[in-house]
Amino acid sequence: MAIEKMELVKISAPLEKINEISATLIESECFHPRSAAKLFSSDMGFAPLADDASYQKRANELLELAGTYNITPELLDLSEQEDFSDFDDDYLDDVEAKLIKYSEETRSLNEQKEILLSGIQSFEHFKGLDVDLDEISQCRYIKVRFGHMPKESYKRLNTVYKDNPYIVFNVCSEDETDYWGAYFAPVDMLEEIDAIFAFLFFEPTRVPGAAGAVDEVINECQKSLGIISSQLSEIQGKTNEYIS
Repeated sequence: MAIEKMELVKISAPLEKINEISATLIESECFHPRSAAKLFSSDMGFAPLADDASYQKRANELLELAGTYNITPELLDLSEQEDFSDFDDDYLDDVEAKLIKYSEETRSLNEQKEILLSGIQSFEHFKGLDVDLDEISQCRYIKVRFGHMPKESYKRLNTVYKDNPYIVFNVCSEDETDYWGAYFAPVDMLEEIDAIFAFLFFEPTRVPGAAGAVDEVINECQKSLGIISSQLSEIQGKTNEYIS
């Protein structure tokens, strides 16, 4: 990388003009500011200007907020900006509060969306099972087990246990290796029937609690997903409008 020789330029001007002059020099992109404190010693009679760097502090806060919410700040022409009085602490607090509100609403909706998607994924294996999930879960005398078993085990079940009326596996769907479905067992025989299905390599699957048949539950979840997607789009639109 080539190194360009630079000349040191000293500027002396009334304090009220320094900002305007500095902005003009910086925007020309031909000058690189350097701290005067590095060029003068205290015995030369110069003292640094006491400044709380409030503009820098506010700018850093704005940049931090922008980075948190993936916002690209718009650079203003310094010559057109008379002062930064609009960017006071109250302004920054309002911006942060508004963005946090949008962010929390988005996070909450995304969490609900993930729960619904996970539920749909669980229910999809058991489409066509025409029983009310809420009613069967509260039944005192019958228990249901959802899950899947290898196809070879299903063949064995229908051969070895074909004469046992309590050993029935209701198939709802299948993949390359397994059948997915459910079996029902009387409470007083639950331990025995669970043991038989475990012997057949049945793997239980937790199904979220819901009211209605499986197909009805999936439809309701999909409707809720549509509502949540609309709400997310609305919040994103509000955020874009606010920061534009």
